[in-house]
Amino acid sequence: MRCGRSNVVRPDKEQAVEEIAGKFGDAQAALLTEYRGLSVGEIAEVRRALRDVEADYKVLKNTLTRIAVREVGLDELVEMLQGPTAVAFCRGDAVAAAKALDDAAKKYPVLVVKGGVLRGQVIDADQA
Repeated sequence: MRCGRSNVVRPDKEQAVEEIAGKFGDAQAALLTEYRGLSVGEIAEVRRALRDVEADYKVLKNTLTRIAVREVGLDELVEMLQGPTAVAFCRGDAVAAAKALDDAAKKYPVLVVKGGVLRGQVIDADQA
C-alpha cells in the first residue's frame, strides 16, 4: 500500500482553484501580502480599509493559489506564495488599494507587501 498525496484534485478544491483564477482574471490588480502576526481584528480592519476602495482581502491556501496563478499564466507569482499569504483583489483604483495597504503596513509593520500583478504584469514589492 502506498502512502502520500494523490494527484487527483477533489471537486471542492477544483472549484476553489477556479474561483481564485477567476479573481486574478477579473481584478485590475492583485497585491500579495504576508499577514503573519496580525490578529483577527487587525485583519478585519485591513479588509474594511480595502473594501472602501473596492478591493477584497482574501486569505488563500498557497497550494491552491499556485495552481490558479499557473492556470492564468502568472507563473512568476508562484515564488511569492510562501508563508501565510493574503491577496488584495482590486476591482477599482489599484493605486487607492495600494495606498490603503501601505497605510495598513505602516500601522501594522508585520503586514508585508510581497508583490503582485497589475493589468496582467507581475510586479515586485517595491513596484507594488
